[in-house]
Amino acid sequence: MAIEKAEGIVLRVRPQGETSKLVHLYSLQRGRLALIAKGARLPKSKFGGALDVCNRIAVVFYTKETRELNYLREAEILERFPRVQADIGRLAVAEQGFEILLQLAMAGEPNARLYQLVLDLLRGLNEAESGLRNIGRSFLLHFLESSGFRPNLDRCSVCGRSTVGDRATFEIDRGSYVCAECPPAGKVSFPALGRTVEWARWLQRVPPSKAGVPAPQIVGQELDRWLWLHLSYHVEGAEKLVTFRCAGRLALREGELPESGDRNGKEARD
Repeated sequence: MAIEKAEGIVLRVRPQGETSKLVHLYSLQRGRLALIAKGARLPKSKFGGALDVCNRIAVVFYTKETRELNYLREAEILERFPRVQADIGRLAVAEQGFEILLQLAMAGEPNARLYQLVLDLLRGLNEAESGLRNIGRSFLLHFLESSGFRPNLDRCSVCGRSTVGDRATFEIDRGSYVCAECPPAGKVSFPALGRTVEWARWLQRVPPSKAGVPAPQIVGQELDRWLWLHLSYHVEGAEKLVTFRCAGRLALREGELPESGDRNGKEARD
């Protein structure tokens, strides 16, 4: 049995037996990591609040080659995100990112870029005053890029022009879009506003921590629908993502409503 150290973000915590907890981390050194914290459910546990979801912690744990689950020895808080932990809206966006890591990231395979991306997601959600959902959308787009499934939104896939126009069509199977003047070449597609493509481009460029700008409601609905379709088409196992599937289906239903603002004539923002 060996002793290892790691730095990680607490993604999920579940009861393990009567007195312990099963802690899922995304770590800088080991990628996705599951640890058993013995006695963590006891009132006077030595772990205290270190194992709260969203915490960035330093851990010391026991490892054994023949065992999938390792035992946690020590945990120390390095960074907390109190506004995310206390606000259900911020936490819901964070949970979407966490579910991606839990379902799609490989255990035992470190990815420093992805680790920093998760940190940027949490820091953005903790500091932003608005545009929380765009922070989550930016995280997903950067995750797709790091996984090799980046949508190509630089220019129309048919004519090559970078100007979008008022309307466009996302080509899901090709991972691209076409402008209003060109016929879609893909087999799986759906029409959208040109400004939805422009918002998607911007979300690809900025880090999640800088994406806290609210989008128009109709744009947000189209972004959610497109992201769900793109992710589920290209990434194996994405159909298991409950949070994104619900958001995508909700966007499908809401997207059937006519584009309109509120009663005061102001465009609704998501």
